Amino acid sequence: MKNWFQLDSSRYLRCWFFNVNISRSDSRLLLQLNDMSEWQTGPYRCVSTSNDTNEVSENFTVPVIYLQDIYFQKMHSWYTSMSEVLYAEEGSTVEVKCTASSSREPYYEWSQQDSDWILPSDTLTIKNVDESSEGTYVCQARHPDLYTLVKTRSFKLRVTPKDPDMFRIVDFNTDLQVGDILLYIVLPVAVLTILLIAFLVIILRHRKRQMKKPQISLIDGEKRTPIYKGSLQSVSSTASDTQPLVM
Repeated sequence: MKNWFQLDSSRYLRCWFFNVNISRSDSRLLLQLNDMSEWQTGPYRCVSTSNDTNEVSENFTVPVIYLQDIYFQKMHSWYTSMSEVLYAEEGSTVEVKCTASSSREPYYEWSQQDSDWILPSDTLTIKNVDESSEGTYVCQARHPDLYTLVKTRSFKLRVTPKDPDMFRIVDFNTDLQVGDILLYIVLPVAVLTILLIAFLVIILRHRKRQMKKPQISLIDGEKRTPIYKGSLQSVSSTASDTQPLVM
C-alpha cells in the first residue's frame, strides 16, 4: 500500500490484517501469517525503539505462489465475455484468448478433445470454420514456478450454416449473451420508452399553456362594452354614460 503499518496495534487497520498474529517471547517479536494470500506478499520489516531512536531491520518479502481461475475473451468483439458454448457462422474466424491471474505469467496451451494437436499459446485462432471445426476446446494454464499448479477451462464450438436469407433462431440460454440482449432488446426498448415519455411531456405542456390563455367571447357578433355603475349588464357601445367605470 506504499506505506508502513504497525501490525501489532489495533489502531492501524487491524481489521485488514485479521489473519496476522504478533506475539512476544523471550524478548523476541514473532510474526505469524495465516491463510496466505496474494496481498500478503510483503514487504515486512521489524522496528526496535529505544531511547528515542529506531533501529530498522532489512526488508523481506514473503513469496506467495498462486494461480487463479481462467477466463475466456472473444477477440475483436465489443462484448468480450462468452459462455460455455460459442456459435460461429460457417466460413468466419473464431479467436478466443485465455487469461488467468497468477503471481507470474503462466504457460498456456490449447488442445481439442479427442484430438492430438496442441497449440502452445494463450490465443486460439480458427479461420474459415466448418463442421470439422466443431468440438470441445480446452485451455490449460500452468504456473512456471510450481509445475503441479494447473488450471483448465473448456468451451464448445458449434458451427451454423451460412445463409443470409434466413434468420437464425438460437438458444437464448447458450448463444445469446448478456451483451447481445442489451444491444438488440433492452437498448432499443429503452430508447423508444424515453422518446415516448418526452413526446407525452411536450404535449401536456403545450395543452397546459393553451388552457392558461384568456378566452374572448363575442355574443351575436356584437362587441360589448364594460358594465357601468347602476347597470346589471353590458350596454351597447353607442350608449353614452357619464358615470365612472366600476372595477
